[in-house]
Amino acid sequence: MPFLDLGSFALALAVFALFLGCVLKGTVGLGMKVVVLDLFAPIVELPVAIAIIILPTVATNIWQVFGGPPLRETLRRT
Repeated sequence: MPFLDLGSFALALAVFALFLGCVLKGTVGLGMKVVVLDLFAPIVELPVAIAIIILPTVATNIWQVFGGPPLRETLRRT
């Protein structure tokens, strides 16, 4: 199976899985990897699924760090 050679249904499922995982992470603050990996399992191998979710995971973590109160103030309070 070539890397990311997905059909249209599998690609739509992958986009939906990432969307659902990001909504869950934004709402609760965790759980994105669990949802995305479970929904990716039928369409790609596990190492490929892990590689796919690295970028959205890092992006949402950076967004949460810089989207909240100023980082310096937060670190000073802890």
